[in-house]
Amino acid sequence: MEEDNTPSIEIFYIFLLIVSLILFSADFLELHQLIVQWHLGLKMDNKIFNECIQFQLFFKTTFVLINLFISSFTVILVIFLMKSSDFLINKLLPAVIEIAGIIFGPYLFTLCLLGIHYWDNSVYTCEKNNTNEKIFLGANCFNLIFFTIFSCLITLYKSISLAFFHIADSITKPNYKERNFMIKKLFWNIVFRYIRRDEVVRHALGSREQI
Repeated sequence: MEEDNTPSIEIFYIFLLIVSLILFSADFLELHQLIVQWHLGLKMDNKIFNECIQFQLFFKTTFVLINLFISSFTVILVIFLMKSSDFLINKLLPAVIEIAGIIFGPYLFTLCLLGIHYWDNSVYTCEKNNTNEKIFLGANCFNLIFFTIFSCLITLYKSISLAFFHIADSITKPNYKERNFMIKKLFWNIVFRYIRRDEVVRHALGSREQI
């Protein structure tokens, strides 16, 4: 007789939901603190804010928003997983993956390039708001390099996959709105050329065998 694992699965889902809500609340509170810091920083001396505080707040706000995106979508996924797993797999999950690919790909890569452009302001901060003394921030340097590589790989993967599907749809789907006739023509010219060359080779081998 098989045991019913439904209660244990429901407990596991509830545990995931509680953890996700805790992480979401923590990220939301951190974002609120950053908004307060932005408000206070804008009232400070412009030179100190621009050289010591602005980029550090921008750096923290970017990663807090990323964490908030992850935790919020985790809550949504867990809720739909508890209610309707079929809708989650067929409808919601592909949309979440598509949105995540855009955020962690081109958008994050653009922000990382901006951070690299302002390298000194991103990885160095002032010593007690003294613009003449700078402290190196190893965590910011590591995060900037890591997420630059990560977002670059995601962007390349998304670009290559979109190009591949565009080529495949241009070749195989006659009603594809954005199909490229040149791609289709080039593909079939290569295929027919290969077929003709293969027939010539087979014919030559057959003639040689008869001799």
